[in-house]
Amino acid sequence: MSLNLQNDGIAAVKELRSHPAFAALRAVLAREANSKANAAIDAPHELQASACGYARALRDLYVALESAVQGVPQNKVTKPGAVEKA
Repeated sequence: MSLNLQNDGIAAVKELRSHPAFAALRAVLAREANSKANAAIDAPHELQASACGYARALRDLYVALESAVQGVPQNKVTKPGAVEKA
């Protein structure tokens, strides 16, 4: 599943992409998505589902924003915490 920002959302991201505060927001989203994913893995079994859902929501938001910023499909965006292939 992916988050669809729609045309007006993508247009807004394109206007914001050069703003330093927007770059800071994207960096924080990447860090938090990665951190919450690791926390979900380490969570007790009974808490994993909700922890995973929260981590997935942050990741989906990050991926949707990065997709719009980079102008590439979401499946081409490197996920937070992933190592880019050379």
